[in-house]
Amino acid sequence: MYKNPLIDIYLMSQQENVNDINYYKLSYYSNQKIAYFKKNKYLLNKYHLPIYFLKNSLLIQKFDMLFSKFKQTNFVHKYTAEKIENLYLANKSLLHRIMENK
Repeated sequence: MYKNPLIDIYLMSQQENVNDINYYKLSYYSNQKIAYFKKNKYLLNKYHLPIYFLKNSLLIQKFDMLFSKFKQTNFVHKYTAEKIENLYLANKSLLHRIMENK
């Protein structure tokens, strides 16, 4: 993010519309030409794919519009590179212990 200021990271609060299927644990990535959804690999079983690619420009445009609307709500929070770095530095020992135990 420091090297590319066009990268934005937004997180949606889990308290909004949480359901049994855990859709809120799905990540969306887009650069207007190609997009993909990525599911948390720890939530998958053998019948799920971890990544779903979108190549249809109209479909990508619709998803981008949907997420643009979400950005205007109070349950979506934007994170800067500095905020992410500070969160990591404050929690890195815990994060590394978690990753080592997986």
